[in-house]
Amino acid sequence: MARLTKRRQADTKAIQHLWSAIEIIRNQKQIANIDRITKYMSRVHGMHPKETTRQLSLAVKDGLVVETLTVGCKGSKAGIEQEGYWLPGDEISIKKKNTSKQEMSTYLRFIVSRMKERAIDLNKKGKDNKHPMYRRLVHTAVDVPTIQEKVNEGKYRSYEEFKADAQLLLHNTVIFYGVDSEQADIARMLYKDTCHELDELQLCKNCFYLSNARPDNWFCYPCIPNHELVWAKMKGFGFWPAKVMQKEDNQVDVRFFGHHHQRPINHTGLPLQDEIGGGDVVELQLEEKDLTNKQQCASLSRAWIPSENIQDITVNIHRLHVKRSMGWKKACDELELHQRFLRDGRFWKSKNEDKGEEEAESSISSTSNEQLKVTQEPRAKKGRRNQSVEPKKE
Repeated sequence: MARLTKRRQADTKAIQHLWSAIEIIRNQKQIANIDRITKYMSRVHGMHPKETTRQLSLAVKDGLVVETLTVGCKGSKAGIEQEGYWLPGDEISIKKKNTSKQEMSTYLRFIVSRMKERAIDLNKKGKDNKHPMYRRLVHTAVDVPTIQEKVNEGKYRSYEEFKADAQLLLHNTVIFYGVDSEQADIARMLYKDTCHELDELQLCKNCFYLSNARPDNWFCYPCIPNHELVWAKMKGFGFWPAKVMQKEDNQVDVRFFGHHHQRPINHTGLPLQDEIGGGDVVELQLEEKDLTNKQQCASLSRAWIPSENIQDITVNIHRLHVKRSMGWKKACDELELHQRFLRDGRFWKSKNEDKGEEEAESSISSTSNEQLKVTQEPRAKKGRRNQSVEPKKE
């Protein structure tokens, strides 16, 4: 029986030229669309636009060039959807590239601010590094202000380094004060909370940033990648719209829509890992600055739900037999706003991201203007340059 073979269709020389064109256009922080590629191929290699289009189509079929649909947007205005071309592997590396130091420092500052809250209780028990015998027992001294300084100076190269310093802080506290000391218990809680924050960060960077920065309608902004939308039912409650955060065995970790998106916290008012299951509610504490005693209340914010109590968001609401309370209606309003943001391609971007992408976005929506300038202006300018300047007669 003859062996089935798969042959390339595109010309290998043309593919190399296309790779060069895409790379050069991308290096200029522009979308490598068909207009820019054909223009480059015509100018540099003398290839006709129709032949460029044909070779590009064959290269995509051969898997030697990756085609994506890109929508340029500036502010709240969406641009025109157009094809963008990438070198094979580049579109993956763009999505999975390592977080920049600046972005990492932004995330770590949120975690450090919470560590400082816990460190207040730790410092009340005594300044360990001020003790005359501290250096004889502790090899490398570290405290929360030291960690904060390293974050501000961008010295951490990875989240593992940050976590190692938090663990070293726990280690030093246990060594100096003892395993069963009150200081050690506080340091353990600080380290546990820090690990939980890092886990939440790895789970979804968009959710982590927005839940800390809290801009208006922050829960409505889509994440990258988007969270699955479902109807989730807890014990004693009806179905409620929610985002899926993660899945484990037959349990689904969901975050509910509504106007209560507090972070899971413990009795001290600091974030703590959710130790819940089987549809139990995450209990939250709401702190009022004007009250002397802190009040506690439960909020339908986040929970682990059995998979049999999960329905796709496309399921007809009449089949779920929900009680349309005021809170449920507010949650559905927020869900509707989130879905509108999804349709419009409206994602949250920090000021740094907007500044970095502004030039690329503006170039997307003005592709036709660029071509007119390139084809017309140089000729006019060239003519003016060749004109001889006559001296004025006095």
